[in-house]
Amino acid sequence: MNLLKVKEILKDKGMTINDLANVMGINRVTLSNIINGNPTLETLQKIANSLGVKITELFMEVNENRYSISKNEFGNYYSYNDENVFLNSFLPHLIKNEVGSFSLDIKRKEFSIVPNRSEIYELVSSEESIEEIVFKGNSKGQVLVKLFSSFTSLTLAEYSSFCEALRMFIYFHKQCEDELASLLGASNFKKENYNSDYYLLGTVNRIIWNKLIALTKVYDLDSDKDELGKYNYTGRDIMMYNLEIERNYNIKMWISPIDHLSTDKEVMIGWKIPRDFNRKLIVENLIFNAQESYDFLYGTMIPKAIDL
Repeated sequence: MNLLKVKEILKDKGMTINDLANVMGINRVTLSNIINGNPTLETLQKIANSLGVKITELFMEVNENRYSISKNEFGNYYSYNDENVFLNSFLPHLIKNEVGSFSLDIKRKEFSIVPNRSEIYELVSSEESIEEIVFKGNSKGQVLVKLFSSFTSLTLAEYSSFCEALRMFIYFHKQCEDELASLLGASNFKKENYNSDYYLLGTVNRIIWNKLIALTKVYDLDSDKDELGKYNYTGRDIMMYNLEIERNYNIKMWISPIDHLSTDKEVMIGWKIPRDFNRKLIVENLIFNAQESYDFLYGTMIPKAIDL
């Protein structure tokens, strides 16, 4: 079977074909015939187990012509296309959605998988390999797979393509996630949940939080004081404005209490993520990112609030 790359794996592990045959308990000629013939899925699994690799690693590495990745100011895109599957996706992006999306087509079967946001988040957050996630057994020479609520059977070649397309999607998705977190100044913080508009900045004493809210009243838009900036006093959130921005979004910093993570004594606070195109203002240094908001809150606002 010309797709197998057993020889390359043996070389990397410092083994010979005789070594592998001994591990499998068969003779060298039999093993060579298996490799050069059309081995069953069960036999391939035995070879993979003996080599200490995943079954899909027995196949040649993906040809770069089969996938494409592109990034620009309007979106991040990844696609994978070979004789078996076609995956087309949008990846996390500064002004697009943060979770991404994809559709995966099995060409022979005209079978498609289109996950929702929560399913994609579950996929890219899993600590399991893609094979552990999707593999559900084998039957009559076919591989049984399940992804989300979709269940189907694949040939071994289709299974290899299926796993490779998804593995690369996860890799590029995580890469774009990290890039987005860096642009948002949020690399040191976690989101409230995948669907939330808030990154968690930590907790503050409730007495201090109440003083912070009182401080926003002192520097409210209607006040003549502005040495600490101008705020919209809401009695709940810290909303600081950049008055140099005359049109559209001009909230320089928006911090809110996250009630379900707070206690009577401590308030969990979250930095509100600007929406879509407004995030470009962060890159242009017109509004605070998450880290800048944290630094300003703890380094400037809290000391000022304590003195109230």
